[in-house]
Amino acid sequence: MTKNVIQALTMPTFEKFDSIEVNSHNQIHNCMCVRTNTSEVTKEECRYSMNTIDFTSFDPLFFLHHGQVDRILALYQHIREVLGQQDWTKESFLQDYKNEEHYNFTKRPDISGSFDWPMSPFCNASMNPSYVTLNKGSWTIRNSYYYQELFGYKYDSFDLGGKSWLPLLEDIKKIYRSENYGHERPFVSGVAPELGVIYNTTHSFSDGCTTKYKPAKFKV
Repeated sequence: MTKNVIQALTMPTFEKFDSIEVNSHNQIHNCMCVRTNTSEVTKEECRYSMNTIDFTSFDPLFFLHHGQVDRILALYQHIREVLGQQDWTKESFLQDYKNEEHYNFTKRPDISGSFDWPMSPFCNASMNPSYVTLNKGSWTIRNSYYYQELFGYKYDSFDLGGKSWLPLLEDIKKIYRSENYGHERPFVSGVAPELGVIYNTTHSFSDGCTTKYKPAKFKV
């Protein structure tokens, strides 16, 4: 899972970061319901766990988990700012998605305005008591992009598993200088050399549970 996070943090665009990081996100959900005996996990056994979309947010671990996902995103943004590679304007953030065929707004009229759709339950006054997120100026993906400014919080530390994130800067500089940049190229991260080889492009790690148990599948 740590390999997956490091891989995501070295991606050159936010869209690629997003597509890789989701694997480690899914693993946590998957691992919340595993078999307890020799039989396979049944749908009923996982009904009220973080493994099911209907009940996942009822588990306090959900908020701890997504707080960490948010922190990893903040680290990705911070790294790009330190390296001077991204200005993080709204349009630069959206452009990666607009260029991807899967999200191509010219070919997908069903999602052409999705960045400006009101997000539920934030736009529902009966469900959202917050005057900040209930505001029309912040309840869309486009307008809530600067969420840290909206909510007034910053992270004190970006350490990864007790290890400094700073070696990631050198990892990325080496990757960008490589003549193989843009192609699958293995590297060993200075953050955690003991993890061995990591791939820096589109190679994806398993999005299942990495424990010895076989989990039920969680899809998002």
